[in-house]
Amino acid sequence: MWREKETWLIDIGSTHLKMLNLRLPKVPRIESVKVVDYYRTGLVNRPEDLSQLILTQILRDTVRSLKISGKTVGVVISTPGALVRILNIPLVSMDELKATIQFNLIGLIPYDPEKAEFDFTIWETNPENRTQTAIVSIAPTTEITWITEIITRAGLEPVLITIDALAIFNALSFCPGAAEHPTLLLHIGARKTNIIYHDPGNTPFFHIVPFGGEHITQQLARLLSTSYVNAELIKLGELNLPEPKSENINIYHKALNQAFIAPILPVVQDILINQQLTHPADTATQIILTGGGALTPELDVLLAQSLKQPVQRWNLLDNLPAKLIKPKIDPQLGWQLLPLIGLACQEGLCG
Repeated sequence: MWREKETWLIDIGSTHLKMLNLRLPKVPRIESVKVVDYYRTGLVNRPEDLSQLILTQILRDTVRSLKISGKTVGVVISTPGALVRILNIPLVSMDELKATIQFNLIGLIPYDPEKAEFDFTIWETNPENRTQTAIVSIAPTTEITWITEIITRAGLEPVLITIDALAIFNALSFCPGAAEHPTLLLHIGARKTNIIYHDPGNTPFFHIVPFGGEHITQQLARLLSTSYVNAELIKLGELNLPEPKSENINIYHKALNQAFIAPILPVVQDILINQQLTHPADTATQIILTGGGALTPELDVLLAQSLKQPVQRWNLLDNLPAKLIKPKIDPQLGWQLLPLIGLACQEGLCG
C-alpha cells in the first residue's frame, strides 16, 4: 500500500492536529510525532473559528515545517459521526456481505447507511447456527469528505482511512501489554468520548457519548465568567483558578460533574453491570482514561468517587517497547496519540 519507506499518519481532531511518522522497513518504528494545538496557532480563539480553510492552512504549515517528502498518508477519522457497531448477521457469501451489513445497520446508527462509508472485519463465525459476528466501522460520507479534502488541499494523498474507535481497539488488541485483563477504556476527545470494553477472547463492546473536553471547557467558561481560552488553560492546569480559590474549586468540580461525569456515569455503570452478569468469572474490570481530556486535573479522582472503584489514566506511549519508539519522542504527547498508535499497530508496528 505504501510507496515510501516511511509514512505519516494523521488525525485532524476538534482541538488538535496529531501526526505520527511511521518507519516501514523490516522493523517498524515510530520515528517522530507532532501535536499542534489550534488555540496556540493564533488562528483560533473559540470552536466557531474552525473551518476547512483554517485547518488546511494549519496542516499545510505543519507539513512544510516537518519537510515531509512523501505524499501518501494514513488517516484516522475522529468526527462526531464516526462509530463502530457489532452486528450478528446470517452467514452469507462475500458477494452478499456488504449489502447484508448495510441493511442491518438501519436503525442502529443515527444517519442513513446509504449516505455513509463503512468497513468491516468478521470477528467470529458460527457454522452450526449459520451466523457470523462483524465489527463494522462507519462514518457519514460528508464527514469523511470534509477531512479528506483538507488533506488533499494540503498536498497529501490519503490512501488508508480508519475510524478512531477501531484504531483504539487495535491498540488495545495488538500492542504488547496494553490490555491483558478486562478493560473499560474511556478515550476522552474534545466533542465525544469513545467507550470501549475489551476482554481478551470475548466480543468487544463500543459506545460513544457526545460529551468531551470541549464541554468541560464551555461549562467552566460559563460558571467562572471567563473566556473560552482561559477556561481551557484552567482545565489543562496551566492557569490557576481565580480568587476566591476555595469557592472556585467547588465551581471547578461542579463543571466537571455537570459537563462530563453526570452524562457518562450511567453508561459506564450499565456496561460494568452487564459484563458482571455475562462474564461473572472474569477478574475485576480495570477502568482507564486516555485522550487529551484524561489530563483534566482531578477528573480521574471524581470519576472514581462516583463509580466507587479505581480509575487510572493511561498513556500507551509510556508502555510500548523501547525498540518501537525513537528515544527523542516526548512520552507526554502520547495522551493525544492513541488512535494513531492503533493505526500504526494495524500497519505492522506491533507485529
